[in-house]
Amino acid sequence: MLAAFSPLLPEAVRLGSQAAAGRLTLRTLQNRPLTELALLLFCFNPASVFFTAVYTESLYTAFSFLGLWLLPGNHWGAVLAFVAASATRSNGILNCWFLVHKLLMDSRQHGRLRVRASIETLLGCILVLAPYVSMQGYGYLTFCSSSAVEPPAWCTDRFPSLYGYVQRRYWGVGFLQFYKDPARLPMIVTALPVAYLSIRGCYRYFSSEPLRALSLGILSSDRPAPLHAIHSMPAFLRSPLAARLRKQGKARRQPLAGYLGLPVAPYVYHWALLTAVALLVMNVHVATRFLATCPALYWYLAHYINGSAPGSDDGARGKARGCWVWAWFGTYIVLGCLLFPNHYPWT
Repeated sequence: MLAAFSPLLPEAVRLGSQAAAGRLTLRTLQNRPLTELALLLFCFNPASVFFTAVYTESLYTAFSFLGLWLLPGNHWGAVLAFVAASATRSNGILNCWFLVHKLLMDSRQHGRLRVRASIETLLGCILVLAPYVSMQGYGYLTFCSSSAVEPPAWCTDRFPSLYGYVQRRYWGVGFLQFYKDPARLPMIVTALPVAYLSIRGCYRYFSSEPLRALSLGILSSDRPAPLHAIHSMPAFLRSPLAARLRKQGKARRQPLAGYLGLPVAPYVYHWALLTAVALLVMNVHVATRFLATCPALYWYLAHYINGSAPGSDDGARGKARGCWVWAWFGTYIVLGCLLFPNHYPWT
């Protein structure tokens, strides 16, 4: 009975992730046309084969997007969703960043770190890390503390990690390790589109507002913070930011919106971190699947395709961009459906 319905489970989870993605995107971008385009891109993303197969991608994405949607108003609901995400995939522990950024924004608003908010953030991060730490602890107790089994070499490492050992030993994961094997270099081609767009998207966001980039998305020239909030920041950030605000004085400009808006900042930082990990540490050819769980990727693509006024030269260029993005999506969907079920390496 369960086997008969098992093919439907990934689709049900995928629908849940799409619903959470739609609500999260509309709240963040505050732009319905961009939201609709971004959601359409997510529904037909180039790693779709992993979202429709019995795989962890759709479940992890659903929990992560649910947590991000709940986070502003329901801290502990978001934490529980993030715990489920980190129990599904190890990169779920990076969702701690969103809890930390929420604390930073709270400290900006109140001009200080509030004790209650700090404790909630610390406990939330501990809970999100718990599944990963528990897995590592179980592995250590099983293989390193049993007298009946000869301890493997990784047990004597300064920081013994079963997960890290398996990744290094069987998958060749490590800083720039992927590029040392000439036989695997052709597989880099499959990651070029997502790598190019990720680097371009992060650069576009950070270059649009240097103050925001330097302050981890806490400050913006169109929403400057009072100087008492600046003084609570680390010294290496305090001086340049305070000088920048004094220089601006009372000058104002049109606030950035959509993908370039201030609410997008924590998602772009998260996207930038995952991009760096995918290109420098992981097997690069899985970057498409790895980065397909970042909401900022689809927000930037919607901005990339539809961010210009209709009828202008930029609008015509946006149509051309849309053609190649959808061609990339369609090609990878078809190739993924052919290669992945037949056990060929794919994203």
